[in-house]
Amino acid sequence: EAAARSQEEGGCSSALAVYNSTPTRGRRRSGTQGMRSHGINRTGGAGQLYQACVFCHNLFITSASIPTLEEAVAFHTVLVLIRGGLADAGEHVDLRDAGRLAERFDSVIEASCKAVGVERGALGLSFRPLVSAIAEVGKQISGTTTGDLRSALAQRTQLLNAKDAGWQALRKVWVRILAEVRGPEEAEAIVEAAWRAHLPRRAQIESRQFRRQMDFSQDKRRQAREIRRQESPEEARSR
Repeated sequence: EAAARSQEEGGCSSALAVYNSTPTRGRRRSGTQGMRSHGINRTGGAGQLYQACVFCHNLFITSASIPTLEEAVAFHTVLVLIRGGLADAGEHVDLRDAGRLAERFDSVIEASCKAVGVERGALGLSFRPLVSAIAEVGKQISGTTTGDLRSALAQRTQLLNAKDAGWQALRKVWVRILAEVRGPEEAEAIVEAAWRAHLPRRAQIESRQFRRQMDFSQDKRRQAREIRRQESPEEARSR
């Protein structure tokens, strides 16, 4: 469990690629839907802008949208350096301490911008917390996109702590986050629909786990019977 928590909180990806995230006709996209978690995305109504992004420590980090691929590559280089500079953050600070982690982020961002020659203000960073809820609702739960690093890290900590506490705690935090944008009634409806939609899949998983447990118990009983069958009379009497 501790290893899984460490892997989720420390996971970072950054491989460079250019993707078209322009919505297809007749379909609306919001948040990070339709966008890759790393590389460079084409954005804007006709995909005429570029936006660099990486995923690091449960944050989807994006740059400002800019008109040239050359600038986007420079921005992406900064993001990769940020990701690399934060790879060992867990060895220096508590990853759930939003304040101290923000200080670490700030120092790494400043150093990365300086190394590439990019002004932090021009980089236009935005942050969105993302926490896996595959077991609960079959997808990731997104926080609010914001340019305020400390706010994003605080929300990230709330989501991670709630996930550790169980579905009811995670549900409560998720509803509260959605309610800030959608209102309380729609937020409740969205979360409840996600939970119900995943029920069949969750039932399948639980059924397979039960069958594996049953098979394991049967195998142990068969092994015990075989051992007893092969016992000598002396071993049987001593048992």
